[in-house]
Amino acid sequence: MDLQTIAKGQTVYPISAIRNNRALIQSVQMALNQMGFTAGRADGVWNQSTDTAFQAFVQRYGFRPGEISPRVARFIISSVGVSTPVPTPSPVPPRPIPTPTPPRPTPTPTPQPSGNIFNEALRFSLRWEGGYVNHPNDIGGETNKGVTASTYASYRRRKGLPNQSVRYITDAEVHEIYLDMYWRPANCDLKTRALAIVHFDTAVNFGVRGSTMFLQEVLGLTVDGSYGPMTRDALSRANNSATARRYCQARIDYRYRRVSQDNSQRVFLNGWLNRDNDLLRYISNIS
Repeated sequence: MDLQTIAKGQTVYPISAIRNNRALIQSVQMALNQMGFTAGRADGVWNQSTDTAFQAFVQRYGFRPGEISPRVARFIISSVGVSTPVPTPSPVPPRPIPTPTPPRPTPTPTPQPSGNIFNEALRFSLRWEGGYVNHPNDIGGETNKGVTASTYASYRRRKGLPNQSVRYITDAEVHEIYLDMYWRPANCDLKTRALAIVHFDTAVNFGVRGSTMFLQEVLGLTVDGSYGPMTRDALSRANNSATARRYCQARIDYRYRRVSQDNSQRVFLNGWLNRDNDLLRYISNIS
């Protein structure tokens, strides 16, 4: 049994049940070390250093302590790849460069609060959206800076402007579209900084209704895509960074389901996971 097997299954393994699986423990130790949680030497022994590092990891990212679940395994694999234990511990090979998605940006540094969370959220999302894209397998179709051709056409109609290709969208139009058609309709201003950034990026990536559905899933509500009183009430009790971290993990879980249902989308998986994990790292540094 290894991390890939756990990730593909539905079984949750208590730490006590894997203590004799040296190869699996070595993989976990190597991953923890690479993610910055000091597990010590990757020797396949679940010792105090490993246990302390694992507890810090689950607390940081909102997982249940004392167990390795499919969600934990998928998170580790998507973050650092699959560590292959060898007699002498060696560095984990780097993840392959995602293709045909744009090259992975340098991990986004988390700045201090600037007073304008919308601008901060927009900067993060635009780093990942890139420029003009028209990939034949992308269900979203033609986009530029994350704005689809249909969204741009709708925006210009409302403004009384003639239709034109999204290829020619201006920075001012991008700012206005994201503020008026994503940030405000998704009620991002009702959320704390970390959660607002995650919710906005999800609205950009999945649509406003899609972001509401993710939020409802994370809050344990019936998922209907309607941002009503029950959603607002549940949010008022969980408007915090822990919810934002669970939200990121829900996105990662969805990516795997998506490619299992439609294999044509697998070409985008690495790019999607890179974005989700960068978002998780970014908001995890927000106090």
